[in-house]
Amino acid sequence: VVSVAAILALGAQAAFRFSACPDVKPMETFDVDRYTGQWYEIVRDKWTPFELMAGCVNVVYTKRDEKSVVVDNAGYIPLYGWDNSIGAAVRAEGRDDAALIVNFQREP
Repeated sequence: VVSVAAILALGAQAAFRFSACPDVKPMETFDVDRYTGQWYEIVRDKWTPFELMAGCVNVVYTKRDEKSVVVDNAGYIPLYGWDNSIGAAVRAEGRDDAALIVNFQREP
């Protein structure tokens, strides 16, 4: 089990940074219909503790209205089974672009 964890950690694409984060801009528009559906993780941040040892990590986005979606993150953890976390993503107030705020603290 430890060797599998080491291999997974070495394959992760994250690293500590000693410089500022890049200036990333959100998309100009948000098309909720194109955003919904099931998406699978391709690259993992090795410093994300809730995904440690998880496989087949995916998220399902379900449309609530034109400005928000339900977010259902899931993954398979050996010896535990499937685990998920449900939250909501809403358009950021006062923004005309596709900036979203995701909250997993309460039910959508």
